[in-house]
Amino acid sequence: KGKLASNLDTLASKGTKGLVMYTLAFMLWEVTVGVTTPVETAAGMAFGLKKGFIANAIGKVSGATIAFLLGRYVLKDVVESKLEGNEYMELVQDSIVKTPVRVALIWRFSFLPEQIKNFGLAVLPVKLWQFVLAVCMHGLPFTTLWSFLGNEMGLIVRGVVDGPSRTLKILLGGVYVFGFFISPSMVGLWIKGLRDEKLKKDEAAKKK
Repeated sequence: KGKLASNLDTLASKGTKGLVMYTLAFMLWEVTVGVTTPVETAAGMAFGLKKGFIANAIGKVSGATIAFLLGRYVLKDVVESKLEGNEYMELVQDSIVKTPVRVALIWRFSFLPEQIKNFGLAVLPVKLWQFVLAVCMHGLPFTTLWSFLGNEMGLIVRGVVDGPSRTLKILLGGVYVFGFFISPSMVGLWIKGLRDEKLKKDEAAKKK
C-alpha cells in the first residue's frame, strides 16, 4: 500500500490530469482485479476525501458497468461456460426475475469474487440500470468509508493529526459489525430461502 500511495501522490501532483489518469486506471482495475479497498484507501491518502471519493466513485461504477457490458455482449459464452454448475447462479434464476434490484443488491453483498459479482450478473436477466443501481447502493457507502479512511491516514502520515478521529472509529466499528455479522447472516438466510424453495419445487415435480 505504501508504494501505491507513493504512486498516487505523484498522480496527485499532476492535478486534474492525475485524477483522470487514476480514474481510468481504477476502471481497468475494477474490470480485471476487482479488489478495490486498498486502492480506494490509497486514493483518499493521495487526493484527499472529496477528490478521492469522486475519482473512486466514478472509477468503481464505470469499471463495474464496463465489466457488465463485456460479460453481456462480448464474453457471454465464456462467462456462461465458466459459471456452469455454479449453485448460486442456479438458485437465483427465478428470484432475480421477480425482484432483480433486490437480488442484484444482495448478490453484491455476498463474498463472491468481484469478477463473479460483475460478470455473473451480466448473464442473468438484469437490466443495465438495475445493475448500476445495485452497484451504487452497495459500493458508494464503502467508497465513502475507504476514501475517508485514506484521507485520515494521509493526515496522520503527514503529521497533520496525531491519530484517527472519533468519527472514523465509529464508522470502522459499524463496518466490522455489518461485515462480519449482519451481511453474512443476510446473505446466508437469502441463500437458505432459495435452497428451500428449490427443494420444494423438486419435491413437487417428483410427485407429478
